[in-house]
Formats: sequence, C-alpha cells, structure tokens
Amino acid sequence: VKVTLPKVLIDNEVNQKLASLVEKTEKLGLSIDQYLATLGKTAEEIKKEYQQESEKNWKLELALNKIADEEKITVSDQDIDEALNKISDPKEKEQLANQRYMLSSMIRRQKTLELLQNL
Repeated sequence: VKVTLPKVLIDNEVNQKLASLVEKTEKLGLSIDQYLATLGKTAEEIKKEYQQESEKNWKLELALNKIADEEKITVSDQDIDEALNKISDPKEKEQLANQRYMLSSMIRRQKTLELLQNL
C-alpha cells in the first residue's frame, strides 16, 4: 500500500528536529556547522535523513492505527488509570493525567504492538 503523507506534516517534524539539534549543539558549546563537521555531514544531508525518518515514523504510526482499528483495540478508563498508577513521579503523573488523550494513544499503540508480538 502506497501512502502519500502531506508535505507540511513532514516539514513540521523535520523543522522541530532541526531546532532541537541546534539547541543541543549550542548546549554543548558548538555551532551547528562545527557539529556537522564532526559528523562529516552537511545540513542538507541531515535534513534529508530527518525527512526519511519522519516519513518512516508516520507510515508506521498510520499502519499501527489501521491495525488497531481493524482489531478493534480500545483503551478504557481503567487502562488509563492503571497506567497512571504505575507512575511514581507525581509531576509526571499529573502531566499525563491532564493529557489523557495522549496517554490513551500511547496505550493503544502498546496494545497493538503486543498483539503483533503475539502473532
């Protein structure tokens, strides 16, 4: 199955990764050019790698969602509460409790991966 992803979706993720890379290199006291030189890569090569990685990740995410839909994998409030109860850090627990939709997505993805592992 061929999947065409919106360019804006990929570009947004690539830009986030590039911004994160710049931030990390600055924390190391390096310029982005110095860092790239140590890798022996150009900015364009890094950008292309990030684009390929982003496309692969999004396609995987879409495939997992399709499998979860077809297998009718759901997440209950009990699943979410159990996941929250496993978190010992109160700050992290509060953050995730306020982002139940994101936590639900993570649990659904995990259930889907477990289903695939048990095939």
